[in-house]
Amino acid sequence: MPELPEVETIRRSLEKYAVGRKIADVEVLLPRTIKHLLVPEFCSRVRGQEILRLDRRGKYLMLLLASGDTLLLHLRMTGRFYWRRFRTPYGKHVRAIFQLDDGGWLFFEDVRTFGEIHLLSAKERERFPALLRMGPEPLTEGFRTLYLRTALQKCGQRIKGFLLDQEKVAGLGNIYVDEALFFAGIHPLREARSLNRDEIFRLHRAVNQVIAEGIADGGTTFRDYVNGEGREGFHQQKLRVYHREGEPCLVCGTAIEKIRVVGRGTRFCPHCQPLHDGKAMLVGLTGGIASGKSTVSRRLLKLGAKVIDTDKIAHALAKPHQPLWKIYLEHFGKTILDENDCLCREKIAACVFSDPEERRWIDGAAHPLIAEAVKKKIAAFEKKGERILFLDVPLLFEAEWNRMVDRIWLVYVSEDVQIARLMKRNGYTKEAAKARIRSQFPLREKRRRADCIIENDGTLKEMTAQVTEAWEELQSL
Repeated sequence: MPELPEVETIRRSLEKYAVGRKIADVEVLLPRTIKHLLVPEFCSRVRGQEILRLDRRGKYLMLLLASGDTLLLHLRMTGRFYWRRFRTPYGKHVRAIFQLDDGGWLFFEDVRTFGEIHLLSAKERERFPALLRMGPEPLTEGFRTLYLRTALQKCGQRIKGFLLDQEKVAGLGNIYVDEALFFAGIHPLREARSLNRDEIFRLHRAVNQVIAEGIADGGTTFRDYVNGEGREGFHQQKLRVYHREGEPCLVCGTAIEKIRVVGRGTRFCPHCQPLHDGKAMLVGLTGGIASGKSTVSRRLLKLGAKVIDTDKIAHALAKPHQPLWKIYLEHFGKTILDENDCLCREKIAACVFSDPEERRWIDGAAHPLIAEAVKKKIAAFEKKGERILFLDVPLLFEAEWNRMVDRIWLVYVSEDVQIARLMKRNGYTKEAAKARIRSQFPLREKRRRADCIIENDGTLKEMTAQVTEAWEELQSL
């Protein structure tokens, strides 16, 4: 079925042929294509009318006529709407033909005959049920993260069903929903209201991304779709999961799977889009440099929370002759060792601080080892029946560990406080402190995506009170 990118591409490609032209004549070859009007009345009202503008709403294409009427087209499963210079020959599946006053022709073609053509007056268009109930579209002001979060919180549907519902988000269909969920790292069977703030942020960005890409590529053609000039789209060449079941994921190499969700064939990567089994709630604890995250972590331990500290795991792996130590030594050489043959963090930091390629290498080398150790710790805690586990991850967003947790806690401080603490704690100059802060993912961006904010600009007492309250609230869920 043509989705928003395909219908928008048709609209754009037809503008130069249709806008300003009059409909000299119309021929209806399949009467049931015309809805709510008898064919003679339809033809009479359309004939002689100038096409003032082409619009689109969701998957509906609209031709606004000088009379105030609107030709409203829905292509459904196999519909096409295209321009030709000559009337003949035309295919056997053409259902309606519009002759333009400059000699051009518009053809409505539909193999399976599910397509619809409506002719609505201005008042009828305002009251048209499908348009009246339609939700906001991607790439518009109405489709904001706040809107998506509010709508999701009220919804008990699977996330796949939510995104396909035109009353929730207009214009999405099976192709772009599967692609958006892949980019967001969200399993299609997830309950819509279970998504955390970061997942909603990622989903909002992914939906806009796949729709923008689809439009830029002229739509997706597998069999029926062509634009208003009869040309195929080429977004099918860029699909990551849709129509790729059994093939390796382009990110991780895992075979793409296909299941049915809300009655629709659904493709996803089981590794990149994990379905949490619900044994334990995973809470990512993060912050920025000198934010006080370690202090919050210690407070949680005192309250009885189970905390997996990824920094401690990394330190253990980096001890002399341990796996990470060997990998770093082979890459950087002995210059990164201190007098006791231990890795010197300051020397390593100096190597990667201003070199993005080296930083990416560090991430690629360290994160898989740390992740494997974390998984073992999670399994051990779950075996003991623990219901809530904190993952203390300084670079939660930078390393994309945000994709594996159910909730995110952020320890937040203002930049002025960060700078003051770094200058006092590490002896940095003000400029050096600023450079360190700005090398990390911005705290203000993390704040937008966190489910719980621990404000740490104030006193230790104020901070610990917030942690205690948040912990008690989490336990009550």
